[in-house]
Amino acid sequence: MDTSLNNLGNSIERLQKMIEMDVELNCKPLVYEIIANKVTDIDTIEHLLDRLLDNSITEAGSQLFHELCEYYKTINENHAKDYLGFYKEQYED
Repeated sequence: MDTSLNNLGNSIERLQKMIEMDVELNCKPLVYEIIANKVTDIDTIEHLLDRLLDNSITEAGSQLFHELCEYYKTINENHAKDYLGFYKEQYED
């Protein structure tokens, strides 16, 4: 039993590291590119918000999610508020 818990703990740790790498290497550049280039394509923004919402289990993912949501408020405030509500349901309740 102890070995199973150890294996589970190791698997969770590896998964978290993979999420952190995805956020840092893939999501972060996209968020800053969207903001810097003032991208207004809703599908592009919402696709990345969905991905970041899934990766908000990490501090970096959560931070990028909130940064992109703040930017998204300038384009579609109601949808941005919906995303913040989804975040709250998933991570704060």
